[in-house]
Amino acid sequence: MKRVLIIDPSETFIRYLSRIVTKMGFEALTVSDTETGLAMIRKDAPDLVISEMHFGESDGLALCAETAGSPETKAIPIVFVTTDGSLDGRQRAKEAGCSDYLTKPVTISDVHAMLQRNLAFANKRMTPRIRAEIDVELVDGEQRIKARTETIGSGGMLVVAGSERIPVGGTIQVCLHLPSRNEPVKLTGEIVYLLEGTGSAPTSGIGVKFTNLGHEGASCLKQFLEEQMSDSADPHPKTGPADSIDFRLFDGCGNARVDCLGGTGSG
Repeated sequence: MKRVLIIDPSETFIRYLSRIVTKMGFEALTVSDTETGLAMIRKDAPDLVISEMHFGESDGLALCAETAGSPETKAIPIVFVTTDGSLDGRQRAKEAGCSDYLTKPVTISDVHAMLQRNLAFANKRMTPRIRAEIDVELVDGEQRIKARTETIGSGGMLVVAGSERIPVGGTIQVCLHLPSRNEPVKLTGEIVYLLEGTGSAPTSGIGVKFTNLGHEGASCLKQFLEEQMSDSADPHPKTGPADSIDFRLFDGCGNARVDCLGGTGSG
């Protein structure tokens, strides 16, 4: 799991950003001052650092310059997410060696796009996904597969099922049992990859790209994702069966691929 270090003097912003980062499947490390942050960069070598630029008595620019100038830490991207929207601030951040620069407030989409730009993935994902367990049915003609989502976003999902399989490329009907609705949300999707369990349990993973959400489906899914990311959502999302099961991932030609929660797959 990739680790993201968040350095910010605001406890409220740390809670907000760490919740988003965690929901997207990363480990969030948090500190409120640059001195502790620099020590953690040296000790823990996170995959990405997100920092405010202004801390009152300390300076995010100095942390950035020291990190970028050290042979041991120069490969770690530093992203400023800051209240400073000035051109001078951007220029000074660039000179200090930052990799990216965003001004507050930031949205979930802003954070997702920033993570995609600054973290290494096998493939880039166009829309954010979060960890969430939802009961789901995949319907292919007479075949109905009951499963649970491992990750889900507006563009698709990874579900964990039993030993049942649907061929890659197949078009399916999807019934999502969202917790806030009495009736399932019905969508259309396509099987884009399969995960083959290598453990003792007969478990498989199925990657689904949504091809037709419909107006109601898109609205319900958007509301669910926003609720999961909100301050009322559980900051410690449940882990699904895929966390304890080794998978081998195959595309439609039988070629093994590497899956990453943050990066692989369509949508």
